[in-house]
Amino acid sequence: MDIDLVSRTVRADTDRPWREVEHRLGRAGLTLGWLPPIGGSDTIGSIVSTAARGLRSTLYGTPTDNCVAVEAWVKGKRERTPVVPRSAAGADFRHLTFGTENRHAPLTGVWLRAHLKPEAVYGLSIHFQEANESAMALAQIMQRGAWPAVAMVNVAAAAVTCVLQFEGTEPITKARCQAARRLMVAAGGVEKESDQVVEKIKAMDEGALAWKPPPNLPWGAELSFSGTWATVGLAAEAVIAAHRECEMAITFPTQHGADLMISGLEPKDQVTATAIAVANGVRHLGAYSMVNELFTATIGSMAEHPQEGSV
Repeated sequence: MDIDLVSRTVRADTDRPWREVEHRLGRAGLTLGWLPPIGGSDTIGSIVSTAARGLRSTLYGTPTDNCVAVEAWVKGKRERTPVVPRSAAGADFRHLTFGTENRHAPLTGVWLRAHLKPEAVYGLSIHFQEANESAMALAQIMQRGAWPAVAMVNVAAAAVTCVLQFEGTEPITKARCQAARRLMVAAGGVEKESDQVVEKIKAMDEGALAWKPPPNLPWGAELSFSGTWATVGLAAEAVIAAHRECEMAITFPTQHGADLMISGLEPKDQVTATAIAVANGVRHLGAYSMVNELFTATIGSMAEHPQEGSV
């Protein structure tokens, strides 16, 4: 693994666990930004090749947004895409690997952007009567550019709590948090326990770094959907209404906000939740879970006779 402190990028093999990359960057005062959907055991390859999105993608961008170049196995050779500016013209060969689950060009390495660790962190915890109300309030926050690092709706015991965390430089981050508080209270929310948000999310981060998946972890541990703000809010409300007895977390993982991920449901409830969400106008993007063993085996077999090339 190589870290470029000048350009703030890191090159990692795809079988590297996310936690290992994050630890190395942390010692240099950097971070990948996003937290993977399942936990620290996720490999970099499993995250990029499934186009997974996780916590903090709202502010820092998704893993594929932060992937500046890839190295993949193409027709018996190891090929690498060049690092080019976003304004460059021509085909973007990275998309042969994003979200394809290694079907076209199995990944062997990726170059990812790293971000400076935030100097200021503020949290908000706002209670709403309905999930749709919280989604509409979040839409206003996103549309006005006050992007939080974490945007999550927790549902437990029929209570709907919108949890936001803002990160960045001191004056801008504080202003974004204050603007979000005014918008959410004006939308009918009630602020409670905001002083505990930062510590709770810090504990969540530490838990993700240390977590190892059980051997019987089911496929489809996290459901992913895309739509408009209106349909996303309605879909979230419908899923919550049908599973009031369940505890779940609904996160909004992208900067444009019209996506949602639902986690915490048992396998038997995931099928019904997916059907309900789709019936309310969102598109099902898939179910994400651990594929580490697949990538480790694939990389191991490809590394026996490496050949170099360029795309």
